[in-house]
Amino acid sequence: MKHTGGADDTVETGAPDRVKLKITLDGLSKGILWVNGFCLGRYWQIGPQESYKIPVSLLKKRNEVLLYDEEGCHPDCVRLELVGEPYPHQLMRF
Repeated sequence: MKHTGGADDTVETGAPDRVKLKITLDGLSKGILWVNGFCLGRYWQIGPQESYKIPVSLLKKRNEVLLYDEEGCHPDCVRLELVGEPYPHQLMRF
């Protein structure tokens, strides 16, 4: 895992084949989320969306998640989790 700090936070991580993932953006203010160069969308702490599903078609053996937070919040509480498990399995925290 590679992490660079600041308003632009990037994490590089591997992922198992054919896994369904979601990212929960707790602790961030407002900004934009990219996965492997694809913009998943904008986020804002007041909602309505609290997490984003990451399409399987975007995932590679090595993946890059880029968060740009307009207020420079650090992604300490951001979680990457498996989807479809009876109890969500947390893969990593930023």
